[in-house]
Amino acid sequence: MTTSFGRTSGGFGFSIPTNIVDFNGKKEREKHSIHQDGWILQKLNILQDCHELSDVQFCVGQGNCKKVFKAHRLILAMSSDVFKAMFFGQLKEKDSVEIVDVSPDVFEYLLMYMYGRNLPKVTIHFAREIYYAADKYLIDGLKASCLKLISERFSIASASVVCEFAEDIKDENLFNKAFETILYNIHEYIRSISFRTASTNVIKKLLGTKLYLRQGERRDRRAGSFHNMSYRDIYSNIKDIDIWKALCEWSKERCKTDGKEPTPANQREALLPILPYVQFLTMSSQDFTCGPAKSGILSDEESLAILMNIVVYQSQPLPDWMLKTKTNSDV
Repeated sequence: MTTSFGRTSGGFGFSIPTNIVDFNGKKEREKHSIHQDGWILQKLNILQDCHELSDVQFCVGQGNCKKVFKAHRLILAMSSDVFKAMFFGQLKEKDSVEIVDVSPDVFEYLLMYMYGRNLPKVTIHFAREIYYAADKYLIDGLKASCLKLISERFSIASASVVCEFAEDIKDENLFNKAFETILYNIHEYIRSISFRTASTNVIKKLLGTKLYLRQGERRDRRAGSFHNMSYRDIYSNIKDIDIWKALCEWSKERCKTDGKEPTPANQREALLPILPYVQFLTMSSQDFTCGPAKSGILSDEESLAILMNIVVYQSQPLPDWMLKTKTNSDV
């Protein structure tokens, strides 16, 4: 590209091509910056792939699942205050670091993020594991990305996992969003693997919400109010015997998880925190006799007392565990 001379009204003038002037303008600076960023990322990718100039290695995982990763202290320290303290603080780590509480796959994902790689899509479960690791190493940008992915992509199939995850990290907004999804898809949910693998706390909250809405419906009818009708319409089409059947399947799954046989005694043990929330007294006598009474989960004395109260309420004292909450009172 050349400059040119030309005559002007004041004599000879020196003209500079416009595109050279624009080099100092915003657009050219942005293009130049993008080119530099791309070049830097390319070099970082090469460093990670070829391990050129690597000065630390990580042995990640346990047993036969261990994997060794080579990395660069400076790059990791720029992304994580934990790595910064680990490599450049007063108590510097050695050239080899062992990590047993993070899986190799998750740690590799962390490295890809810190080296600026294009990240592959991940499942909700894997995103949860990445979040925990990013939280451990204070990689806030990756934590935010994981939360965004989980919040936007979960479905009824993963709603239980998201509820438990939200409880664990104390994210009330995420919990409410996932729990609301469960409520609006309650028929599908109680028949799904998501329900059978849900935590005890999620099940208790689900049954407690059902009770609250049922009691609220009675109060609202007396007051002439019908707010939250959508929730009531959903719950009104679910029989308590169907919830009991779903709970029996849940208890079998819990026994399997705990390495126990799904005997009635072991099922009862799994269900003990939940039993007070089961609305036995709203079942028909036939449903109760063919369901809970025959399951072996309740004792004969408990079954008789509950059945007597279904037929004639308060005709016989109820089991103590039923009286510890208001779940089975004022039906």
